[in-house]
Amino acid sequence: SRQVEAFIYDVWNAMYTFANSLRKEDWVAVIGYDMRPTILCDFSQDRRELEQALRRFSIPVSDDSNLSDALIDALDRTEEIEGKVAIILLSTGLDTFSRHTYDDALKKCKEANASVYSISLGQYFRLRMEAAGYQPSIDLLMADNRLRSFSEFTGGAAYYPRFQSELPSIFNNVSKLLRSQYSIAYASTNTARDGKFRKIRVDVKTPLTDAKGKPLKLKVITRKGYIAGGK
Repeated sequence: SRQVEAFIYDVWNAMYTFANSLRKEDWVAVIGYDMRPTILCDFSQDRRELEQALRRFSIPVSDDSNLSDALIDALDRTEEIEGKVAIILLSTGLDTFSRHTYDDALKKCKEANASVYSISLGQYFRLRMEAAGYQPSIDLLMADNRLRSFSEFTGGAAYYPRFQSELPSIFNNVSKLLRSQYSIAYASTNTARDGKFRKIRVDVKTPLTDAKGKPLKLKVITRKGYIAGGK
């Protein structure tokens, strides 16, 4: 939407560089959204087709940004895909007129098999407001929290670049995360399939130390939990 018009070319360059860093056997789809989500490129291994789809983002057509609807649609489209699935969500985090609520989208994230990596494009507006002497609006603060929740509950990560120059390193980090994931299974002692959300916490201990000989503290990125008896 027009909310990201000021730095769309920086976003495009970062996205295209990321896409070209993927393995040849990886499949990629591109979905744009304003009032409704639109498939610009269905799952393909053809990077030329992907480039053409990304170029269509150069002309914003609407002020609307129905984030919850778009995310639920993307998660619906990926729920039957086997293997490692990731959604790269570039968004301000703002939502204008979605039919689905934030709670609907969060519930979908808890059930999803895809990891959501959110990249906020809202910090640009925050910097402009601060430079003009204004306090950040509550909408932007809520937008940040919205993106963070989507990522945390799906085992992804959220990024909040303050400058466009940070985008390439963020995409590079996402690419590395996608290459270093592990699948861990366990059987819960609670056998009730009651549809409730069960929290998960994973801790890692390592004999590795830093330069001063102190134990390294590793940060583990995992899903927050799962729906018992759900998908």
